[in-house]
Amino acid sequence: MGHLKSKTKPKIKYSGLLTPLFALRRKEDLGIGDTYSLKLLIKLANKIGISKIQVLPIAALSRSDTSPYSAVSSFALEYTTLEIRQDLIPGLNKDDYERIIAKADLADLRKGPVNYQRVRTLKTELLECAFNNFNHIISKEYNDFLTSEYSWSSDYSLWQAIVDYKISIQKLGPYKAEDWRNWEEKFQSPQKARKLINQDNTLSLYLENRIRYHLFVQWLLANQWKEVKQFATENKIKLIGDIPIGTNRNGADTWINSDLFVELYMAVVPINSKPDKIFPDNTFRFPFNLAPQIKLIGDSHYYTYLEQDMYLQKFGQHWGMNYFNYERMEKDNYLWFRNKFRQQSHYFHILRIDSAWHYECMFTVPWNSSDKDQIKEMTYEEVFKKYGYIGKILPSEDPVQNSKRVQKIFRLIKENVGDSDIWAEICGPTSLEFPNIIMNLDIASIYLVTLKLHQWYLSIPDLENWPYNSVSMFTNHDAPPIITELKRLNLEIANNNESVKSDLEKYYQLAGLNISQEISITDLADNIISAICAKSNSADVIFIITDILELDLEFNRPNVGSDQKWADKPGIYCWTERIPYTLEDLLEIKGVYTKALNNFEEILKRTKRSTLN
Repeated sequence: MGHLKSKTKPKIKYSGLLTPLFALRRKEDLGIGDTYSLKLLIKLANKIGISKIQVLPIAALSRSDTSPYSAVSSFALEYTTLEIRQDLIPGLNKDDYERIIAKADLADLRKGPVNYQRVRTLKTELLECAFNNFNHIISKEYNDFLTSEYSWSSDYSLWQAIVDYKISIQKLGPYKAEDWRNWEEKFQSPQKARKLINQDNTLSLYLENRIRYHLFVQWLLANQWKEVKQFATENKIKLIGDIPIGTNRNGADTWINSDLFVELYMAVVPINSKPDKIFPDNTFRFPFNLAPQIKLIGDSHYYTYLEQDMYLQKFGQHWGMNYFNYERMEKDNYLWFRNKFRQQSHYFHILRIDSAWHYECMFTVPWNSSDKDQIKEMTYEEVFKKYGYIGKILPSEDPVQNSKRVQKIFRLIKENVGDSDIWAEICGPTSLEFPNIIMNLDIASIYLVTLKLHQWYLSIPDLENWPYNSVSMFTNHDAPPIITELKRLNLEIANNNESVKSDLEKYYQLAGLNISQEISITDLADNIISAICAKSNSADVIFIITDILELDLEFNRPNVGSDQKWADKPGIYCWTERIPYTLEDLLEIKGVYTKALNNFEEILKRTKRSTLN
C-alpha cells in the first residue's frame, strides 16, 4: 500500500483597517470619535470580513496639541476618547447632562472636522460635573483602580493638577502651563511638589481635589477601553494599539522621569538625502559614515507640498521630542519600556511599535522645534559654528552595540505584554542586523508599499517574497490615500509635468495594468488594493479607512504643526479631518459609499483574506 502524500497546510491570511479614533463619526457623538464609535466600527469590520482594526495612539494629549504621537504620558489615556452619557458616567445626572449639552450646539459641533477647543470644553464640563457628584470614598472599583495603577497614576495626576493650577490660578495658557522646565523650582519634580503640598494648606486643598479629578477620569477611561477590548474579542476582532516611540517634551513623562531622556531632539534626515551624504558639504555629515552599516529598507515619504518647506529640505523632520538616555535605562533593565507596553496591553490584542528601527539608533539635533524658523535661514557652516555639529546618531556609533541593545529591549517588551502580540514598523534605514532581530524574536515586520513606489526605487515591490510573518500596508496616517495621490499625479500630467508620469506608471504596474489603458481613478485604486491583497505573502494586509471608502481625505502632513492651516485646504489642520459618513449609515451599507464597501468586501473574499469565506 503506497503512502499518502502529505499536503502543506495553506497559510491563513487576514485583513485589517487603520483609522484615527477622532475621525470616526456617529450620529450621537460629541464632535469626535469615541469608544462607542469604535464598537460600531468593530461591527462594520465583522460585516465586511475584516479581522483587525488599528487605531492611532490613545494616550493622553497635550492641552496645546492634537498630535496623538506627542502625548504627555505613555500610561494615561486621552479623555476625549470617552463615551459620555448620563446613564454611563457615575455622578452625571440627567438634568446636568441636558443643561450642559444644550449650550454646546451639537448639530454644529458634529459637522466637519474636529474642533478640539469646543470638544475639550464640552467634555471637561461634563466630567467635572460628574466628578463633583461622585462619591469616590465608597466606590470599591475606583479605589481598586487607585491601588493597582498607583505606580504611574499618582505622579501623572499630580502633574495634571499643577497644570490646572498654572491655568486657573496663575492664568497661563496651556502651552506655558505644561512647560514644566519653566515652572518654579518648588514644582520641578514630583518629590519637590509633594514637599510643598505638605507645607501649604491652601495649595494642598486645591491640588488634592484636582488630583482626585484626574484619577477619576483615568478610572473611567480604563474601564471603557477594557470593555472595548472585550467587545472586540467577543466579535472575533483583534484591536491593534499604536505605541508612539516618543513622548511630549513638556509632558508628565519627562517631568516624572527626566533622567530617562537626553536634551537632544528626535529628527529624521533630509527627505532627499542618502545615508552616506546627509549634507552637501563633506564637512557636515553625520559624525561617522553610516554607509557600511546601513541597509536601506525604506526612505522618508515623498510629499509635493513639502517642496516649499526650506527647513525640511535642509535639515529633515524635527519631532520635537527628547531621545532616550539608554545608559540610565539599562540600570533598571529598561523598566520604563516594560511598563509602558504592559500598560497598553490591557487595551489591545496587538501592539504596534511605532518607528521601531529608531529604538536601535536615531538621528538627533541639538535645537528645539521652536527654533526651526531661525535655523532654516542659517547655512550649514553657521549651524555647525553655533552647536559644534549638525546632527548626532544616538545612542552609539557602534552598530553591534546598538543591535544588541535593541534586541534586549524588544525581548523584554515581548515578555511583559502577556498574550498581546507585537508588530514593528520598519520604514527607514536600519543596521544589517535589525531585520534579523525582529524575525528571530517572532515579531511581525510592518512594511509600507508606498515607500517602494517612491521615485528612488527602480522596481515594483516584490510582495510575493515578503515574509509571511509581516504586515503589508499601502500607506499609513502620514501619507495621502490612494485616491488623493492618483488625483495629484493626473493633475500634474495634465499640467504638462511629464516627470511624474513614471510615478503614475508604477501604480498601474502594481495593479497589473498598462498606463495606456483607460480606467477611472476609483477603479485603478480598487485594482491596486486587490493586487496587494492577492500578491502579498504577508499574513496581514492593512488599509487605511480612507482607501477602503475611496476618500480624498488626509489626516496628517509631517512637519506641519497642529496649529498650521493647510494652504491648499483652508480651515483644515493636522489631526482634525473626519469621515464624512456616520458609522450607523456605513453599517447599513447605503449611500454613496456602498460601491466602495461592496468592492472591498468582494476583494477580501476573492483573495481569501476575508473572515466571511
